[in-house]
Amino acid sequence: MYSESITLAEETLTTNEKVRAHAVLLVADAKALMVTYRRHRFTQLAGGTDTSDDRVPAILRRFCSGADRPRSFVGYSRGGVCDACGNGIKTQEIEYDVVTSAASLRLDEACYKGFMQVLERDHGHNGRR
Repeated sequence: MYSESITLAEETLTTNEKVRAHAVLLVADAKALMVTYRRHRFTQLAGGTDTSDDRVPAILRRFCSGADRPRSFVGYSRGGVCDACGNGIKTQEIEYDVVTSAASLRLDEACYKGFMQVLERDHGHNGRR
C-alpha cells in the first residue's frame, strides 16, 4: 500500500525536477532572445555627443519634437545601452529615462546633457517647473 504511494511520489518528483530544469533553460533562451533583438529597435550609433557626427543630437531633437512634455527619471543602471549613442551603461552608473506618452529613451549622462541642451534651445525649457 505505501510502496505504491512512495513509487508514485518518486516518479512525480523526478518528472517535476525535469520540468523545472527545462523551464530554467526556456527562461534563459527567452532572455537571450530579448537581449539579441531588443537592440534593433533603435539605430545603433557609436560615439558620444561631443563628436562631429550630428546623429545623436538629431535623435534627441526628433524625440523632443512631439507635443508632449518629456519627463525624466534618474536611477542606477542595471547594465544597459544608451538609446541615442549606443554606448554601454555599466551597472551602478547613473542612467536617465526620458519618457513621453508615445516613447521612451534610456540615456547615459553625456547624451542626457545633450538632451537638456536640445530641450532648452528648441523649447526654452530649463528642466524645472
